[in-house]
Amino acid sequence: MAGFLDCLKQLMDYVKTQDPSMQFPDYCTINIDKIGEYSIKLQISFGSGDETWTRALKSVLRALKSLLLYATR
Repeated sequence: MAGFLDCLKQLMDYVKTQDPSMQFPDYCTINIDKIGEYSIKLQISFGSGDETWTRALKSVLRALKSLLLYATR
C-alpha cells in the first residue's frame, strides 16, 4: 500500500505542476506511509488499528475523488 501511496503522491504532484491553482485538502497530504495523519499500514492489533486503517483508506478515496474531479473538468 505504501507503493500505491507513492504513485498517488506522484500523480498529485504532477497535477499541481500542470495547474498551480489545484489545491488538495490537508487530509490528502501524503508522507511516506501516511495520508493526512493516518498510517496506511495495517496494524495487527485489537482496538483502534482497524479504525485508523479505514480512515487512511477513506482519505485515499477522497484524494482519488479530487483527481477525478480535476480530470473531468
